Amino acid sequence: MWCLSYSERRILIGIGCCLCLGSIVRWAGLEFSVPETQQVQSGPQRIPINRATSEQLQSIPGIGPVLAARIISDRRLHGGYSCVRDLQRVKGIGVSKARRMEPFLSFR
Repeated sequence: MWCLSYSERRILIGIGCCLCLGSIVRWAGLEFSVPETQQVQSGPQRIPINRATSEQLQSIPGIGPVLAARIISDRRLHGGYSCVRDLQRVKGIGVSKARRMEPFLSFR
């Protein structure tokens, strides 16, 4: 019939055991999950720039109380922001600061 070496038979038996174990786990409906303290977060939570409070804005690196107040004042005067480039009209926010803030902001 087939002529398998000892190591080849061991590999096939190992694969068969893994398949059987996987079937049992699936049949039993067991779930294996990482504890919440070890779960990987997808990134920083984005803050909606057009609805954010001063405290929310200050949670963004590089924004203090003065800059947060300027953002809110500009938002009231000129309307909401549709992209990160719109933030550059606020005194104290240039191209580089706007780019650093972008991962923390939502423009919806």
